[in-house]
Amino acid sequence: MVETHFTLVRHGETDWNLQGMLQGHADPPLNDTGRRQAALVAARLAALPFAACYASDLRRARETAEVILAERGGSVLHTSRLLRERGLGNWEGLTLSQVRERWPQQYQLWVQDRNTAPPGGERLEEMAQRATCYLRTLAQVHAGESILVVCHGGPIKALVCEALGVAIASSGQMWTGNCSITRVKHDRQGLVVLTMNDLCHLEGEAQP
Repeated sequence: MVETHFTLVRHGETDWNLQGMLQGHADPPLNDTGRRQAALVAARLAALPFAACYASDLRRARETAEVILAERGGSVLHTSRLLRERGLGNWEGLTLSQVRERWPQQYQLWVQDRNTAPPGGERLEEMAQRATCYLRTLAQVHAGESILVVCHGGPIKALVCEALGVAIASSGQMWTGNCSITRVKHDRQGLVVLTMNDLCHLEGEAQP
């Protein structure tokens, strides 16, 4: 049976992660810790061959992927907007306490139902649909191969939810740390989660 193997890596830490600021489609770079995390995950994956590498076009994911590919001569990085984190619109760049103060009603609606779109942002289901559809397309393009995907917690958890057959709302009970590794395979029977949120390579590194 033909299988496609995904190795999904969440981007390294940014100052916004450290400060508890919502990132969404905003584009902060990796900080020093994030670059160190990227180097550690690169070392962890060094012996694994990948037919291709894909990443979100946002800087924090792209920079992480570039570190991973630095020692892989000739590797080409493909970026896509479809792998972006959920767009959080007017809330990007703010902490949750700031959001609660400025948009109390919208914040309460969002707390009650995380699928609610923030002002100017995406519904959770919209992010999940665009990301999982793109990843399923990659599974067909790279049937029988292993590929690396560097993106964000939202798209990674969306694929895991689809593999487990649970609603995307369940992603709120999942955690993917910065530069964690999640492995998923796709075959004729569907998606199977092999490992999730593997952080062994970051031992001693604090997670926000």
